[in-house]
This record gives sequence, C-alpha cells and structure tokens, in this order.
Amino acid sequence: MRKTLPRRIARSTTATVPDPEGERDDDRAERDADPAPAVGSSDAEASVGSEAEPVPPRSPRDGDVAPAPDRVDSVAGDAGGSWRAKLPIAIALACVGVWRACSAGPMGSDETEPVAAVAALLERTTGARFATDETAIVTNAGGLVEDAALGRVVIGLGRRPGKKRDLYVADVRFAGDRPYSVAWWRNVSASPDADESSLVVGGGRAAFAVTSLRGVEVVTAVDLRGEPSPAGEWTDRFFARAQAWMDTGLLDGIRRVSVDLAQPMRAPRVALRGPRLVVEEGARRVDIDLRRPPERVAHARVIEHRRPPRSPVLWAVDTVRGVVGKGPIAWLESTVFSAQDRVRGMVFDAQHSSSDRTTQALSVEEVTRARKSRPLPPELTRGGAVWPPEPVTLRFRSGEPGEGAWRDTTPSWVRRIDGAPPFAYLTFIRPDPERPWVRVHLLALDPRQIEIGMEAGAEDPRPTTGAPSEGRIPRERDVLDRVVAAFNGAFKSEHGNYGMQVNGRLFLPPVAGAASITSHIDGRIGFGTWGPDTAVPPDVRSFRQNLSALVEGDRINPEGRAHWGYVLGVAGAGEMPTERTALCRHRDGYVLYAWGEGVTGTGLAEATLLAGCDYAMHLDMNPLHCVWEWLRVEGGAANQARHAYLAPGMRGNPRRFLRWYPKDFFYVTLRRAGAPPSQTLAWNGSIIRQPEPAWLPAIFHARVDRVGGPPTHVVSVQQGRVRFVTRPGRRDDRGHSAGPRARSLRGSLFATEISAQRRAGFRSGGGDVSPLSPELATVLLGTHVRVLRPGVLPPRDVDDLLQGELVLADGELAPNVTPTTWERAAGIGVTADGRVVMAAGWRLRVREVGAALREAGAVEGVAFTGADGARGNVRIPSREEPLRQAYEGRAVYAIGVPMGHPTFRFGRDAE
Repeated sequence: MRKTLPRRIARSTTATVPDPEGERDDDRAERDADPAPAVGSSDAEASVGSEAEPVPPRSPRDGDVAPAPDRVDSVAGDAGGSWRAKLPIAIALACVGVWRACSAGPMGSDETEPVAAVAALLERTTGARFATDETAIVTNAGGLVEDAALGRVVIGLGRRPGKKRDLYVADVRFAGDRPYSVAWWRNVSASPDADESSLVVGGGRAAFAVTSLRGVEVVTAVDLRGEPSPAGEWTDRFFARAQAWMDTGLLDGIRRVSVDLAQPMRAPRVALRGPRLVVEEGARRVDIDLRRPPERVAHARVIEHRRPPRSPVLWAVDTVRGVVGKGPIAWLESTVFSAQDRVRGMVFDAQHSSSDRTTQALSVEEVTRARKSRPLPPELTRGGAVWPPEPVTLRFRSGEPGEGAWRDTTPSWVRRIDGAPPFAYLTFIRPDPERPWVRVHLLALDPRQIEIGMEAGAEDPRPTTGAPSEGRIPRERDVLDRVVAAFNGAFKSEHGNYGMQVNGRLFLPPVAGAASITSHIDGRIGFGTWGPDTAVPPDVRSFRQNLSALVEGDRINPEGRAHWGYVLGVAGAGEMPTERTALCRHRDGYVLYAWGEGVTGTGLAEATLLAGCDYAMHLDMNPLHCVWEWLRVEGGAANQARHAYLAPGMRGNPRRFLRWYPKDFFYVTLRRAGAPPSQTLAWNGSIIRQPEPAWLPAIFHARVDRVGGPPTHVVSVQQGRVRFVTRPGRRDDRGHSAGPRARSLRGSLFATEISAQRRAGFRSGGGDVSPLSPELATVLLGTHVRVLRPGVLPPRDVDDLLQGELVLADGELAPNVTPTTWERAAGIGVTADGRVVMAAGWRLRVREVGAALREAGAVEGVAFTGADGARGNVRIPSREEPLRQAYEGRAVYAIGVPMGHPTFRFGRDAE
C-alpha cells in the first residue's frame, strides 16, 4: 500500500490514460476533480501559498542530502512508513532546523522576505541566480515540525553564469519563515539553447514560455502532482515508475503539457486561470483545459507528454549502460552479435557447397563502372522520372532467386493514389563476398507520390530548446488519412547530439559535417553533408542528422570513419554485424530505405552504392530499433489501424509509431492528389490542362464572385510542377524584349496579365526591363517562387522577377493597403506549404487581391497595379483563344514541367 503525506498530497486518483492499443484521448476521464485559482502573475486569482490545490513534494529518501552546486538532478521519493512512526524523527529534525535557523543569526536587509531568502539559498546550493519575481513557494506553510521534516516545494527560474534561464524545482526546509537548507533540487527544463521566462504558478501547476532563435515557440505547463498512472500490464507500470524515478527522483514523475505554437510569438502573455492555461498575443489566443488538453487548437499543437511503454530488454540495456557505462554493454553486444553471425555462417555452410562461399564476386568499383557505362534513361533527358526502378547490378555472378529484381510487395490494404503506379518496390542484394548469407533488403520509394515526415521521440532526442515531442505520428486527420508507413530514425542524443528539426521547431542544432536529410516547404527532399554554416535555411521544414556519410558520390565512407555505431573498448566494434538501416538517394532521384540483419557498417555502405545511391546516411542499428511498418488508419482513429512489417525478421511493439515512441522516427504519407483544402473556394482541376503526370493534379482554379463587379479568378499551383516566366507588355514596354535567357512559351498552361506601376522593377529572361525599387516587394519566379519583402535585394542569377506592393505578410493583410477606387490589379502569393497562388480580375481593388490570396491560403502576397490599360486577368488557352505571345500589359506565363523525383543533393560534393 502506497504511503502518502497528510494534508499536502492533492494527487488526483481519477486520471486515466489511453490503453496500449491507442485509446482515443477524448475518452479519458478528467484529471482533476475541482479547478483551482491560478497564482503568480498579473492574471492570478490567488496568491502564492494559498490553500488552493496545495501540492507538496514527496519527502526525500533516508540519506538524501543536497547535491553539489554543479549537479542538476535530484533524488526524492515517497515517504515510507506511517506518520506516527515517523513523528519522533520529524520532531528531531524540526529541533535541528530551529537550532540551525537560530544559530545562523539574523538575515540581511536584502533577505527580509521568505522568497528573497529562498532565492539566495537556492543560488548558494545550485550555483544559479534566482530573481525574486521569478521564484515562488508553491506549498503552503505547515507546522514547525512539518516544514522542518518535509519542507516546502519551491519553483523558480535560475540562470547559471553565461547560461540562459532554466526552470528549477526544489524541496526547501523551513524554520518558521526562515529557509535553512535544500533537501533536493533539479533542473526541470534543462534547455541550454532556449530561455525560459514568464513563469506563473498556481494550484500545484506552473507554466512558462520558452524562447529560442525564432521567438517563443513553446509554452509548457508542469504539474508537480505527477504523471497519470500508466495503463497496461504491471510490467509497463513498473518500468514506467522506475524510469520516472530515475529521471526525476519522483515515482510519479512530473506531468507536462506543451503548446507548440504554429507561428512563434514575440512576447506572449502567459496565465494560469484555475485549471486553464491561456497564451495570448494580439489577436492570437490559445486557451486550453490542462485537465483534458485537446490534441489540436487554433494556432498551436497541444502535446501531453506521456512516458511510453518500454521493452524490458531495452529498458534494462539503457539502465545498465547508464550505471556501468558504455564499455561493458558494448562488449556484451559485440559478443552476442558475433556469436549470432558465426551461427549463421555455419548454417549457410551446412546448406551450401563450398563453392557457394567462394563464388567469384565483382568488386564495388567494377559494378560502379558498369553502371556509369549505361546510357542515361530517356525519361531523365526529358526532365521526367525513372519509375519503376531498373534492376540492381548484382555483386555475385550467380545470384539467388529474386535478387536485384524489384517487386511490388506492398500490402493491398495500404492506401495508393488512384491511377498512379505502385509507389514502392522491394528487392534484396548480398553485398559481402566474405559473408554471402547476409542480405540487405532495399525498398525503393517514388517521392513524386509520397512525402517523408519526421518526428522526435518522447524521450529522445533530448531537446536543447524546450520540451520534448510527444513521440507519435501527429494526430491530425489530414495526416492520419494519408499515412502509409513509418520507420526508425537515427541515434540517440548521447551518441553524438546530431541535429534535428521538426516542422520548423528546432530540437537540436545542426552539426557541421554531419550526414543530413532535409524536408523542404515546397515538398523537396534533400540529402547531403551539412556545411560549416549551422544556421538552418528558412525553407527547411524538418531535418535529421546522423554520423558522417555512408556514401557520397562514388565514395564509400568518405570521411574514413572507423565506427558505424561507436562503442568503447571493443576491437573491431565499428564492423560489428548487427541489424542496421540506412536512407539514401538514388542517382535517378528516387529514395531507398535499406535494412539488413547481421550486416556491418561497411557492408551497408556497399549495399547502397551497389543499388545506385549517390548519397546514403546511416540510421539506427541493433534489434528492436530497426523496423519499417506499413500502416493504415481508418477514420482518423489511431486505435483503428492495420500494420505489417516490411520483411521477415523485423520485430518490435506493433503500432509503436501511432502510440508513444521514445526515439525519433520518420513517417511516410501520400502526397495530396486532390485540391488544396479550403472551406470557401470550390477548386476545379479540369479547367486547366495538367502537367505530367496527370494522375497527380498540380493546378486548380476557382472563381470568386463579387457583389457589384466581375468575378475574381484564383489559381493554385504546386511548386516545381510549373515554370513561371515573364514577358514585357506591348503598351508601356515598347522597345523592350525578353532577355537573352528567355524560354520558349511552348507548352504554356495559362497566363496572367498584370498591370505595372511606373516605378516597379521587372526582369524577363535575365534582362531588366525596368530597374528595381527598394520600396517594393519582389516576386522571384522560375520553378520555385519566393516573395522578398521591401528592402531585400534579389539575387542577380534570377532570370524572371517582378515587383509590386506587399499586401499580405505572415497571413495578415497589410494595414496600409486601403485604396478606395477601382483598379486593374492582380497578385501572386505563396502558401505555408509551398503552393503558388495567383489572383486576378477586372476592376479589382488591391485590398481585394490580398483578401483573395489569403482566402486561397497564401501567407505572403504581392499585388500589381497601374493604369497602363492592362486588364489584369487569368488567360486560359482554348480552341477559340490560344495564348498570345504578348499582351498589352506585362504577363506571367505558366509552362508545364514534367515532374521528376523531387529530391536533390546538397553540400560540398553535390553534383
């Protein structure tokens, strides 16, 4: 029976959590019975130390002492034994506390208040400086004996020399109102690359804002009463409690709810109002009930951090490694995996003749030369894509049945795009002549049809910029309805602190020279070695790093790495045969996932190079960490999912990626084959001819009817499927023609005629028709469109661009755009997910252009106006009226581009 402390424990007993099979969160019972007023800010409705919802710490275990100043963890546990049994000890401790407080002499004039005295005591104990307005005593004052024996919970923002502020929690012993010792303390947030601020405390909870490079990206609320009791088997509860005690010193841990803001705020107002957390800045407001936090609200993603179920084997390995160090565990792993490899070799020899082991094999160089001698596939010469993949050149002259031949083995119930070919093909090869029993399975993915998302784990990587992730595929209906698979990520933070960013939020900063995979706003996937500049480019949505490159160009292990999965004190451990995975880019542009049992790091690299990859990154390794799961979620309910493994030998916890997974991972979704989401626009994809492939429409048209005027035409285009070029107008651009790099208008799908201000810059085919103005915004055209705000100079190598008035910034209409007269206007904008939006119409006001762009999803937009006689409109070719080579006003033409695989290489060796 669990023992509790009198009066101070206010832990709820009604909290439940989803069952292991993914119970819906909206079926959870409320966590708290009665709301309590918030304290600690200008919005507080009670003061620090009120009787509302008191939450004390568990008492420290016998023998616990205050840690050294440089220690950031704490030790605490439940108070064992009954109150009466401990009463003599408590009285003795109280007497000692009174004696120590009295013998310390009077406090100085700057420590006359208890909070100031606590801040000074915490500074001496932890080495961090605490401001009095950022420190609070959470637990109500008890009696003399109780305050000396059990102490009070104190929470505050502490700043170590040269560091940023972190959130600290401590158990401080009091004699009356005089604090005299710290029983235990710990750093709750431990985010060296972020600054915690705006601390508010109330009802046993605290909330604070986390500021990183882009501003306030996260607001976190913590509940000191602990996490909900884990569901599942008793082993799950045992390991969860054990891990909570190891992580926090508390058997119940600390419950956390984080609000990930979709767009960072500059200086939000954070408040606790009873059980509700309120974050607001200007018109943006997030208001959630911490007892039952929602999964999605406007402007933010709400994450209730859970301690995921852990495999007893993995938990034991991680625990023992933390106690005895990496060396003994590495030795044990090497011994076990080497023994397994010898057994596989003996089984192979028993089933095959001696000539099978000595079968002549080609060298990697010979295979590479043979591949280079092949002519370039005609699809690539036309700018398209090679799909299905060509057979893989085998290293062994006598291959096994099916080796190197691609097959569609995707389960029939996995979602697909109507009319499209299979998006995945599977094969296997044997890369190691010395160990012919080793197979590496290769899964080829068509990136025209799929997108690769990334997600941080519930425990790892350990973020340096705020709260951890929830460790599961986002519970957004749009994602769950398109997800088709998920697979393992990379190494844990402790094995290199390699960088990771998820949907714009940085978890770990990038490491120069590390192998990297990037996901971009416009849907492209990048592979390469991160350069010396560790700033994250603004168009990168997510990225993940790990080790150095397995393959770069035609080179295996270009950095000469000795260990692929570093282990200490084990000779040859870098070539330890075990389960390993990799992700690579094929030279023809598609993506490959590689998985093998009993494969070495070099063998994995050779497998990806033999398959034709020009860049490969090592992912995770060892059993239970390496897995690919096919998935299908029905009706947006994660507990109604089907799953299957990619290959025999994969194993682990089913649906791990839909529940709570401790480590980072990737997930695969189908690209949107329909119209962009809109609640007001009726998109039509049949009016304008589509670029190839037709099974993935890229252009959608909508008409917005206006009262008292002609309709507004809106076009939405997927980036990369169309090349935008400009042509001068016949009226005001007399004597000007397109520059020397002008492209043919053959294959144009539509054109938009625009008006031009006299002072607006315009470039066509690399030639400036009119000079650029620093007072106007600039739209950079081509296959990828960008909007530059006024004052930002465009690069010289852009062939086509035009300038206009910025009417839309960060999704909001510019306040100074208020024309009162009709004008001939058109506009171009870019959405948050990388689509290009164009709006045009006759007698259209500039502000209406901005409103139409925003209605179509644009977050940045530029309008073009003037009195040159142009009829700002969308020109769609037809039999009766084909597109002209020039219009009265300047024009932007959209030329269809055959869709190739949207992948690329970056870095110093990119071709």
